[in-house]
Amino acid sequence: MFHFPLNHPLSGFYRGVAAIVAVLMVAYPLVLSDNGTFTIVMIVAAVPVLLGVFFGRDRHHFLYELAGGFLILLGMAGLLVLHSPYNYLGQSVSSCIVLFLLGSVLLTAGMYTKIGTAEQAAAEEAYRTSGSGRVAEAAKVISAPHTRAEELDPGLT
Repeated sequence: MFHFPLNHPLSGFYRGVAAIVAVLMVAYPLVLSDNGTFTIVMIVAAVPVLLGVFFGRDRHHFLYELAGGFLILLGMAGLLVLHSPYNYLGQSVSSCIVLFLLGSVLLTAGMYTKIGTAEQAAAEEAYRTSGSGRVAEAAKVISAPHTRAEELDPGLT
């Protein structure tokens, strides 16, 4: 199970950061790009983020994550077709780096802006600190001070 913190103390800050990123997604291609297609794609990608900031309720973190993933994929596609005739968006290495940065910031904002009830937050915190699951059990065995190699794998001796 993925762990997204519920009701994080900095969720308001990250929501503001997502709003700034959405404004940058609109301003960056308008100011620095001479390709109209790239400008339209970025504005269309910024609209769901802005809607999530202002009207998102409890699902805005999904919009941030989707938009962040889209920007990272757009940057990867731009690097893929950088010096080919298929570079219809007119991307350069610097625009791909900007897309990676904006996408990473939106993904981070999506991870820390999930909200829920107090009961949901308590259940999530209980699960997070319970140490349940195969990975947690393996970590307990390995980190135990009395563990020897033959206890982990009897075939080693």
